[in-house]
Amino acid sequence: MKHSQKLLVLLLNGGFIFLLTGCQPNFNYESFTDLKVQGQEKFKSDLNSCRTYGQLHSKRSEGSQGSGERLLLKRNLILSCMEKKQWIIKTS
Repeated sequence: MKHSQKLLVLLLNGGFIFLLTGCQPNFNYESFTDLKVQGQEKFKSDLNSCRTYGQLHSKRSEGSQGSGERLLLKRNLILSCMEKKQWIIKTS
């Protein structure tokens, strides 16, 4: 493999890794409004159960969804679950 091909492969792999890590939602206590004043421990518990819910239901995709679409679906499932538990994401 030529030096330029190795460099191209390295750049593409680096870009792919950057996109994967950059697309991960940052769900932390400060990002949500605590409507019921439930506290940080309850937030962690609810977030874990909502992440599990999102993971289980985002795998049920039909057809050919890309990884970006699945990540968006999972994020929306988590946010919907958190909203049902009275955790509302803050908007910037």
